[in-house]
Amino acid sequence: MGLLSGCDLQQRELALKNKETELNQKEQELIAREQTLQFKETELAKKQMRFDTLVRDSSFITNPSIPGLWSVKMTCVETTCPESAVGDTRTEEWIISYEGNHVIGRVMADGKLTRVYTGSFNGNSIELSLETQDASLQPATRMLIRLTIQNPRLMEGQREIVRNNCKVVYTVRMDKQKQ
Repeated sequence: MGLLSGCDLQQRELALKNKETELNQKEQELIAREQTLQFKETELAKKQMRFDTLVRDSSFITNPSIPGLWSVKMTCVETTCPESAVGDTRTEEWIISYEGNHVIGRVMADGKLTRVYTGSFNGNSIELSLETQDASLQPATRMLIRLTIQNPRLMEGQREIVRNNCKVVYTVRMDKQKQ
């Protein structure tokens, strides 16, 4: 019986070693699967970020009636600048377009480009701005235009010019030109 017990013990030890080897192998497989899952999760997160960026970029709202040539009439309604007076009027032509996710307003005078505003459109209104440090426009000037779309051929709003310690506010009426 001593031999049987010894053989039985050896078989048990061999079976335990086989089980241990099998468990180690399964553990290695699980580690490999876990690493694969982590890699896939990382790739999925990267794809989601790219998708979110694409959706955010493509969610830029446009309005087909905005681009084009506009006749702009501005009337001064408020001023603290000595060279401006309430009631002064200005007439310009603007070319409005979309470039990327921005609205661009090119101001034309006598057939020449005089200013370029950049801004955004948010559904029913446009906000354009221009800041200049140009030596020819001393002192530095900040211009802000807020427009509301009244209909496909009319926008109205305000233009504010700030330089040094003075400010000029104009009402703005923009009529789209037929092309």
